[in-house]
Amino acid sequence: MRALSTSLSFLLGLLLWVGLAAADEQPDPQMSGRPQVLQVQGSELTGLNAGTLVDSLKRAREQGVQALVLDLGGIVHMTEAGMDALVQGAKIFGVDHFGAANLSGEPARLAQTKGTGRFRVYPTVEAATASLGE
Repeated sequence: MRALSTSLSFLLGLLLWVGLAAADEQPDPQMSGRPQVLQVQGSELTGLNAGTLVDSLKRAREQGVQALVLDLGGIVHMTEAGMDALVQGAKIFGVDHFGAANLSGEPARLAQTKGTGRFRVYPTVEAATASLGE
């Protein structure tokens, strides 16, 4: 039941973000060079919600987002499927234009062992946006 609640919370957060992004179909020219931040809702990133995240990343790219930072500060459990979603993000935006921030605990260990060189990890959103915005 907890996993279902977490998944629903994650999906609602993504749908809200996607809905807001869809309301402004033309990207702001002043924002095009600045990385956008997507805070991933919920506490888990697993096979149950990884596909939704990848779909949202693709949609953001299609809407003109050039660089993206995923704020994963609330994620306490991540599986290999969640890791694969992060790798897909790097493929969608390019490794120099995509980053994950605020990883800790189990997700941070997984990113260190399975994600090294596949996408960039930053200690904070601020560090990520500063680095990707250069």
